[in-house]
Amino acid sequence: MQFIKQMSCAVAFFIILLFSSLASAQLINGNTLFERMVEYDKNERGDPDFDQFGCIFYMGYVEGIYDLMVDSFNDPKNVTVGQILSIVGKYLKDNPEKRHLPASFLVMDALRNAFPKR
Repeated sequence: MQFIKQMSCAVAFFIILLFSSLASAQLINGNTLFERMVEYDKNERGDPDFDQFGCIFYMGYVEGIYDLMVDSFNDPKNVTVGQILSIVGKYLKDNPEKRHLPASFLVMDALRNAFPKR
């Protein structure tokens, strides 16, 4: 698990660059992000059969959207990356009817709901 956390920073930059254009083209939808989130959850539970790419993709994508759009919501000062990933994961689990929408929209909606702008 430590290996994943160390790689996430380096890979997050690559994923942000690679997939930011895809997200704007709406090629990454909530279904794809949900599948990657499942792999992240497996890793967090210690399941050795998780897909490393899926896990890193989820982490990098959510962190990238958070960093790019932090001015769109009330940025809590003590929130951890793990909490952000959990908030988005819960949103994806609780809203399966929205998963056809662009992943970037769903991440932002989850964060805006969790941290509404004052």
